[in-house]
Amino acid sequence: MENKQSTTYRGSTGLFVARLIAVLLVTDIAYSVVSTFLLGLIANGIQLPFDLHHHTAILLMLFSFGKIVFQTWAIIRIAISWTTTSFSITQTHLVTHKGVLTSQQTMYDLHLIRSVVIHQSLLEKLLRCGTICIEFSASGGYTDAVTLPGISNPKHIEHLLRHQ
Repeated sequence: MENKQSTTYRGSTGLFVARLIAVLLVTDIAYSVVSTFLLGLIANGIQLPFDLHHHTAILLMLFSFGKIVFQTWAIIRIAISWTTTSFSITQTHLVTHKGVLTSQQTMYDLHLIRSVVIHQSLLEKLLRCGTICIEFSASGGYTDAVTLPGISNPKHIEHLLRHQ
């Protein structure tokens, strides 16, 4: 009888944290540039169109509120994407899992793997993660491809896929 034990994997925690930090840094830098520009105009006595210079505090408050809304949306999106996407490897199958409210589970036969390719950016190399692209093919013209983004220790996963 075949052993059906499997280990579940998800994206790299380091890459997840890096994405969160990037969202916060980029939005804070954009807000700083906009607020510095507005305050610089006011300090130099430059009039804004439509008498907006009289409403600088309201403009800054609106930009701040927009920044907070965008950061919240981006963080929730990144967190949900990371927590709801995973995969597992059994002795005979690769199983991908996606979704919370509507979930999708797809099984791929490991014996049909044609190629496994690892792509790594400089940041991914530093964080020891990468994207794994797997191509499947079988007789009768069946072909399929699976991309597993941001996977920790991709060389280990490649080894598991090739030797199961």
